[in-house]
Amino acid sequence: MSKLTPLTSPMRVPAWVSTRRLLEEQLHDLHKCGNFNRVKQVHAQIIKQDLHTDLYVVPKLISALSTCKHIDLAVTVFKQVEDPNVQLYNTLIRACVHNSEVFLAFSVFFEMQRNWLFPDNFTYPFLLKACNGESWLPLVRMIHNHAEKCGFLGDLFVPNALIDSYCKCGALGVGYAARLFASMEDRDVVSWNSMIGGLVKGGELTRARQLFDEMPRRDVVSWNTMLDGYAKAGDMDEAFKFVAHVRLQMKSTGIQKPSGASAIELDDELHEFTVFDKSHPKSDGIYQMIERLREDIQEVCCVP
Repeated sequence: MSKLTPLTSPMRVPAWVSTRRLLEEQLHDLHKCGNFNRVKQVHAQIIKQDLHTDLYVVPKLISALSTCKHIDLAVTVFKQVEDPNVQLYNTLIRACVHNSEVFLAFSVFFEMQRNWLFPDNFTYPFLLKACNGESWLPLVRMIHNHAEKCGFLGDLFVPNALIDSYCKCGALGVGYAARLFASMEDRDVVSWNSMIGGLVKGGELTRARQLFDEMPRRDVVSWNTMLDGYAKAGDMDEAFKFVAHVRLQMKSTGIQKPSGASAIELDDELHEFTVFDKSHPKSDGIYQMIERLREDIQEVCCVP
């Protein structure tokens, strides 16, 4: 009786398994893809696999089309979903803002509410990114009131975004930001930095410095914001006092600075500064020292 010869060839994997697995790999980072031809190819596969209404797949496709600057196609993809959820609405709002389609973003926002879907803590910051300039203040106020009614001011993500947007709406906006900041029970470093940045932008350096000194914790943005404010205002006397303050803080916390740099020392010579102008004989070196300080702060990342 002859022996049976064992099968040695491998079993073929069904084609649909391979195709599905390949598509899943492509979908993983689809929202980051900036190659429009590639996105179109994946879109065709999505339709073939009947995934064009899938609430996991569609947001990735909309984000990819947004990155490729094809917001009209993103809207078309969105409209194919019969029952979009809040995440999908947020994705389209963000895509509209990213493509400077601000009025379309607000139109999507209002449509979402007409469909009895309520915004979440991501919706408001996405909308607020579109509000930049004094003429946008009424809309920022509207978003603020809406977020307050829906109970989202307790989520730091929302009031932080409001403060940032208010501060982009001129002096009146900075006033609203200051009132919101004062009313916040909890604040993080972003809250403080946004408020300080708004005051600096509005030329209120004294108030900004007072707030800076009250900060429980500072990071690289905190220091750079104040330093930029003094430099842009031409107040080099205060700028160099601030430089000295930073150096002392770095020394007191044991942070090492590069050799050859110190608080108010240049070329081994101690300088006392009054109001600074370009006539100072060491002006070029002093500006270079500010830049070195900026680099030091960047490396430190967080100074208590």
